[in-house]
Amino acid sequence: MFKSLSDHSSDSMTYSDARLTLGICYVGSIVVFACFMILRSLDSPARFVATESWSQTLYYLAFSIALFELASLPFDLAGWKIDRIYDRSELPFCQYFGKWLRASVCHGALLLCTSLLTLVTLRLGGVPLLFPVIAIFASMLLWRQADLARAVSGINIYPVSALELSGQVKPVSLDPPVLTARASCPGFTGGITGLPGRESIILPESWLETFGLDALGAEVARRSSVIENGARTRGFLLAVVFTAAGVSVSAAIAQSILPAIDNFAGLLSISLCFTLWSFLGLLILPRFNHLSVFAADSSALARGISESSLIRSIELVESCLEADQYRATSRDVKFHPVPALNRRIENLRKIANAEPICDSPTSGSKGDRSTGAWNCARYAVFLSIAGMGLLSRAVHCNAGRPELWVLLPSD
Repeated sequence: MFKSLSDHSSDSMTYSDARLTLGICYVGSIVVFACFMILRSLDSPARFVATESWSQTLYYLAFSIALFELASLPFDLAGWKIDRIYDRSELPFCQYFGKWLRASVCHGALLLCTSLLTLVTLRLGGVPLLFPVIAIFASMLLWRQADLARAVSGINIYPVSALELSGQVKPVSLDPPVLTARASCPGFTGGITGLPGRESIILPESWLETFGLDALGAEVARRSSVIENGARTRGFLLAVVFTAAGVSVSAAIAQSILPAIDNFAGLLSISLCFTLWSFLGLLILPRFNHLSVFAADSSALARGISESSLIRSIELVESCLEADQYRATSRDVKFHPVPALNRRIENLRKIANAEPICDSPTSGSKGDRSTGAWNCARYAVFLSIAGMGLLSRAVHCNAGRPELWVLLPSD
C-alpha cells in the first residue's frame, strides 16, 4: 500500500481520493471479516458455546481486543503515510507511534469496558435490558466526549475567555460556551460536545489565528445555530437511538444463532453483528447530516453573516478536511457526511437569488432551518464503540489519525 501511494503524485490521485481509498479498504476488510465469522458461527454454532468463569471471559476479551488493535496498525500506518506524502503532516514515525500506542490502549480499554457492561447487562436482564443501558451509556460518552478526547488523543482543551475571543468574533455572542483545543492533526475541526441544553462549542486553537474576524464569526454563528434550532439535539438523539437499537438487534440475532450469549462467544457475535449495523449507518446517516449542514449555512445568513464571510469560512474548514473544490453528488452523498464545497456554495447562491433548491433530496431549502440531524453520522461512528463495533477508527476521515478517534471532523 505504501509503495502504491508513493507512486501516485497529487495530480493523479488527490488527497481526498487517497484517504477515501484507505477508508474503503479499512472498513471493507473489517466488514468482510465480520461476515466471515458470522457465517462460520451459523455453520457450526455449538463450537462457539462454552461455560466460562469471569476470569476466562476477561482474558478472552482482552486478548481479542489486543489482536484487533495490532491488526489495525498497518492501516493506521497507511493513514500516517498518506498525510506525510500529501504534506498534511510532518509528524515523524516515533512521535506518531507514541500517539498511536496511547490512543490504541485507551481505545482497547473502552472496548473492554463496553464488553463487560454488555455482559453484566445480559446476565442481569437479558436482551430487553440492553436498549436502555446502552442508550444511557452512549449519552454519557457524548456528554464526556471532550474528556475522552483528552484521555485518548492527548488533545488539550481549555475554555476561551470572552475578552480573548471578543477581538476575534464580534458578530456573535459567547453563549453557548466556546472552548479551544490544541491538536497537531490538520484534520481536527473541533465540534459540539455535551448533553442537549448544556453544549459547548470546540474550535481548534489554530483557527483563532488563521481564520480572521469574519470567517471565525461565521463558523461560531453556524455552530450556535445548530444548537438553537435543535439540529444538534436531533443528531445527538438519532446517534444514541441508532446505537442502542443496533446493540439490541445484534444481541437478538446472536441469540438466535447461539444457545447462550452471556459469554465470550455471545459478546463476539454481538460485536460482529453490530459492526455490520454500523456499516449500514455509514451508508444511511450522511443524508440526514447533509440536511443539517445546508440548514446551518442558511441560518448563518439569517443571523446577519455576509455571504462572502460564510463562503470564506466554508473554504477554510474544507481545507482542513479533504480540500475538495468539487465532488460529484453521488459520491458526496454516499461517502461524505459534510457536503462538498461546490454544493454548499451553490446552495448559498440559490438562497441569495431566492431560487428553489432541488438539485438533490439532501440539499435543504431556503429558510428551512429546522431540518436534519447535525453530525449524526460521525456521532454514530464514535458511539459504535458502545456497541463493541470495530469501525469507530476505520473510516476515511480518521483512519490512522489518533487525534480524530473521539472528536471526528465536522463542518
